Amino acid sequence: MSDVQLREWQDDDLPTIGRLHAVSRQHAYADLVDPVALARVSPASQETVWRARWAELREGAAQGRPYVALLAEAGGLSVGFAVAFALGRPDDGSGAELNALHVLPSHHGAGVAQALMSGVVAALGTWDVPTAHLLVLEGNARAAAFYRRTGWVLRGAAGTHDVGGAPVPVLRYELGLR
Repeated sequence: MSDVQLREWQDDDLPTIGRLHAVSRQHAYADLVDPVALARVSPASQETVWRARWAELREGAAQGRPYVALLAEAGGLSVGFAVAFALGRPDDGSGAELNALHVLPSHHGAGVAQALMSGVVAALGTWDVPTAHLLVLEGNARAAAFYRRTGWVLRGAAGTHDVGGAPVPVLRYELGLR
């Protein structure tokens, strides 16, 4: 999709991020997460989550840990977002994490995820970190296939992630950056 535009988040984007995250999770996790737990994932709950993460990201940046928080827009609408951050100071060799990459179901296959990934990887390349990792819900075949296509390598099981109060198994993928 040639009309995808990326921009950095602002404080007033947090309600949009919460909505995008909730809609994306509801769709992508429908067969992976208990329906009662998934029903707890709402735009309001995700906005609350992202307000806390946003504060953590900004505090980390003040301590020398860079981050990138991108919002994808197409046709005047916000259609996806991505967040990555250094796990420590870039000079300590600790790497980085792609913490989230979500796209509205209506824009799957339209190049939005690829644009977000390209933006994130470009940022990671400026931080002088050796590797990045991400976690994906076990069974999320669409996401796993995308990550493999974009160069991420499966490293194995990585515990669980809480979705709406339910622990869900996750897999770890890594990307070499040097």
